[in-house]
Amino acid sequence: MEVLTIRNIIMKNSNAIFPDIDYHFWLSQYNWDNIGTVRRMITNMRNRGYLNAVITPENITNEIKTEIQNYLKGNDSSRLRYIFLLIQTWGGASARIHTPSIYEQWEENETEGIYLSFVNAVLSGDYVGSFHVLNQVHGIGPSFIAKHICFWSGKGDRQKGIPILDDVIAKTIYARRHAIRVSYGIFIGDFEKIANEKKLKPAEVEMALFAFCREYWETAKTATWEFKPQINENSKDYDQAMLIVKRFMGNNQ
Repeated sequence: MEVLTIRNIIMKNSNAIFPDIDYHFWLSQYNWDNIGTVRRMITNMRNRGYLNAVITPENITNEIKTEIQNYLKGNDSSRLRYIFLLIQTWGGASARIHTPSIYEQWEENETEGIYLSFVNAVLSGDYVGSFHVLNQVHGIGPSFIAKHICFWSGKGDRQKGIPILDDVIAKTIYARRHAIRVSYGIFIGDFEKIANEKKLKPAEVEMALFAFCREYWETAKTATWEFKPQINENSKDYDQAMLIVKRFMGNNQ
């Protein structure tokens, strides 16, 4: 009789379909430094007086890593508010509405305690539990919760952390419009499996997929017919992009 472990349950109930693309090539094309929404978010936070001119799109990833590693050396909870802000800023302009109020009311809304519990859960390896903990903070959606888990699980190293489940991945791999429609636990298992097959880290698979999507869709709006005008049938992995469109349009949820 087969023993139904958590891993077996995860894989049995997964509907993930990973495109047959050159993951190593697309990983080499990944670049977060030139994401326009990150630049706008940095400007927004700087104008509010939260960030200084030292933070740029080119160094914010390393700044997050440095701050998390400094926290891990001394467990100084006073650092958490700034780390939270950096990760929200790194995530881009879609966080601009709620981030200021969360940052300004950090103690009043007990966010500091929730975030500390979240960090401890991530560091203990309880990624699904940590997801539910941070979900208690109003204004942080699933995609941004996943970004915080990514950095903390990698101890500041984005490539070593749990991959980020966002709407791009939901559309590309699961044919779902939004990340909220994908089980986080199933997602982790799926990416661990494909990463082993491709001899990459799970986050590197996600990064490769993001680069692939940026190549084909405006602002990475995957699984729609909104191809970039310059894309043609001779572009790399074009056939896989078309398969994603076909699958998504047939299961647009």
